[in-house]
Amino acid sequence: MREIDLQAPRGIEMPVFTFLTHGDTRSGKTAFSGTFPRPLVLADVTEKGYETLRDENWNDEITPRFEPGVAPIVWGIEKESDVAEAIPQIEPLVKSGRVKTIIVSSISFYSDLIFNSLLMRQEKTDTRRAYGDLGTHLRNLRIKIHGLGVNVVWEALAKHPETDDPVGRPMIPGQQADKFAAGVDFIFFLKVDQPKPTEPPQFNIYTKRLGNYIAGNRLGSRAALLPNPMRGSYTTLLTSLGYDVDAIRKSFPPVTQATVKPVAPVATKPPVKVVSVGSPAVKSAAAK
Repeated sequence: MREIDLQAPRGIEMPVFTFLTHGDTRSGKTAFSGTFPRPLVLADVTEKGYETLRDENWNDEITPRFEPGVAPIVWGIEKESDVAEAIPQIEPLVKSGRVKTIIVSSISFYSDLIFNSLLMRQEKTDTRRAYGDLGTHLRNLRIKIHGLGVNVVWEALAKHPETDDPVGRPMIPGQQADKFAAGVDFIFFLKVDQPKPTEPPQFNIYTKRLGNYIAGNRLGSRAALLPNPMRGSYTTLLTSLGYDVDAIRKSFPPVTQATVKPVAPVATKPPVKVVSVGSPAVKSAAAK
């Protein structure tokens, strides 16, 4: 248990926020997530959203990385046990300052993986029981990852409004769709808008509800500080809320070669596949 000081000044220390972003495929979710400080991405290997993060696919002018030259760490999730086995490996990376953000890309595909695994273990198919077990698994996962003390970004596909469910929301099975939304600081709806065919597409991040699609935050009266729609990066978000981004960068410990790779695995071989998306960084932006 810890006391939370509501009077502490904000601005020069990195805030720890949790996010749930939802939108269609290629709406910019992973590109936005990749702009967060020192991200470690838990990526579904079948969806391959991490391809956006590769150096050759990245556009630093549109979505600049928080620290130039510091590429994300990407661990590919292939089976049910991977995330649980990865968490003990994440903790020392967080403690060392190498990881400041955990990204789950995406919770929609991860839910499919777990649900299928639960069904395969049943002798007689019981879909209702599988959904219940999935809900318990996702709840426990959310609690563990939020407990790591860093930024967390859950990416999800958007479930579009239907006649019997007119609300557009993150595509997460069962009751956890609403519980994930209630358990984060920010819900963003991402959408590609192109008013005219002759104009370039606009990758918009809606910080407030757009029609039937949910979005919002816990900022209270400070919510008015956020652009809507917002275009840009994590730096855009922090700057709009009054944080000193340069001071936050300078407060980070240097990234060294020793902290780029995962620490010693808990098993004989790493439980998750490490996907390289960029050259290992050996200096922080502040050190340049």
